[in-house]
Amino acid sequence: MRVCVFGAGAIGGHLAVRLARGGAEVSVLARGPHLAAIQRDGLTVHASDGQLHTRVRASDDPKALGPQDAVLVTVKAPALPAVAAGIAPLLKPDTPVVFAMNGIPWFYFHGIGGALEGRRLAKIDPGDALWRAVGPERAIDGVVYAASAVIAPGECRSSPRARRTGRPRNTARAVDRAPHQRRRHEVPGQRGDPRRHLE
Repeated sequence: MRVCVFGAGAIGGHLAVRLARGGAEVSVLARGPHLAAIQRDGLTVHASDGQLHTRVRASDDPKALGPQDAVLVTVKAPALPAVAAGIAPLLKPDTPVVFAMNGIPWFYFHGIGGALEGRRLAKIDPGDALWRAVGPERAIDGVVYAASAVIAPGECRSSPRARRTGRPRNTARAVDRAPHQRRRHEVPGQRGDPRRHLE
């Protein structure tokens, strides 16, 4: 399986190494000294289960990597316009694109039904660039909890002992108390279906 990690920084580099060690044919998009080090020496992650090293194809040009079976976007939100502008050469008609990032995904209201169905989020996706370049049908949202950092070009550290706060739990409780929020695990039409609050 050909997988490209678009943005091989701390989280992207960690995922790239894990995927490659799991048997995927991994490529990464990176830039600057980090890219040069990956091309020269490979990618190294210092993790709780040891020092993990692998060699992956690395470029700053999506055209050099070609169509993929899956793409993982691991950039920060301000870089999303660059993703929209460059992702096309990586996509086949059925290539899923995982957006493993913090925050609400740009396609959040796709498939929700009701009055907010298809609502665009211009602050996250200015000019609908990702909506047109990727399309919400192939987009998958995800969150990665890993305290990771690039410690040198071509090297990342992932700490298993990251300081946890109560914020995720408090946020989850607040969402549970808000009846208008979408809860994806609920079956439409049943009690608690959020769409009944949006119509």
